[in-house]
Amino acid sequence: METTPEYTSLNQTKYIQSVLQEVPLDSSRPRRPDEPLSSSEYKAFRTANGQLQWVIVTRPEVGFRTSRCASASHDPTVEAAKCLNQTVKHLRETAHRKRMIPTLDLNTWGNVVYADASLGNVDNSRTQGGRAVNLEDARGKCATLVCRSGKLHRVAQSSYDAETLIAVDACGDGYEVALTAQEVLDGPLQTLLEKVLRRSLQSGHREPACLSLPPTIYSDGHGTVQSVNGSKQVQCKRRQQDVAALREALEVGDVASVLHLAGPKNPVDPLTKLLPLGSASTSSTVQVLEQMLQGQAPPKA
Repeated sequence: METTPEYTSLNQTKYIQSVLQEVPLDSSRPRRPDEPLSSSEYKAFRTANGQLQWVIVTRPEVGFRTSRCASASHDPTVEAAKCLNQTVKHLRETAHRKRMIPTLDLNTWGNVVYADASLGNVDNSRTQGGRAVNLEDARGKCATLVCRSGKLHRVAQSSYDAETLIAVDACGDGYEVALTAQEVLDGPLQTLLEKVLRRSLQSGHREPACLSLPPTIYSDGHGTVQSVNGSKQVQCKRRQQDVAALREALEVGDVASVLHLAGPKNPVDPLTKLLPLGSASTSSTVQVLEQMLQGQAPPKA
């Protein structure tokens, strides 16, 4: 870690160069992608996969790949091993890369949350979600405090389901950052806890938490954004409660706004699907995510 008046940077260069290892695959014969690994390859995969999980702290842009490798660790295949090896190779080639946290202008900073999900794109038709929470200022600088990729814990049967579920999860992350920031700035929040608890203890009571940094949520799920900002009853019964929770958060000020962000500009899109890495990538969202982790706020328009 390096700290200056302008920024704080984090890197795991030495760890990546000296510890990360690829899985040695037997290439003496053709092998199917779904072919199980041999016992020696299996052991090497488990070791390499464990090593890879430690890199997510400073290199969250490979979050989808590490999540996919972790899911395959109980019964890894040739395809999973190749995915792991590609990830390790990319990390080695970019081992010098740092995660930058710039010093922000506290007079203009805001709490900005990004959410995205890809329906049924992982094993057993599960849905992968990605979310990030930034503190961004008017100069275009951002500090990424949360950047996660993982399977949704609830079943999604449509893109609307998936985008709504990940928006709820991302809202929780943004709210947690808002509470932490307010406690750092103003000291212990005893009255805030009481306000939140009274909502569940008193029927119909919705006292606002009065956050100084309520999160603004960006989602590329157009239907989700419309539902949350509208007043019509949600036809999908599975999502009525989730949309109602987001609407209430807007009403009481726990969330500043829920806005639509075009998919090609959503920085967490690469956290939900397998995209080429490094110079091989032509995806604009990969570039946006990498720039965000370097301290540049993603464009909204």
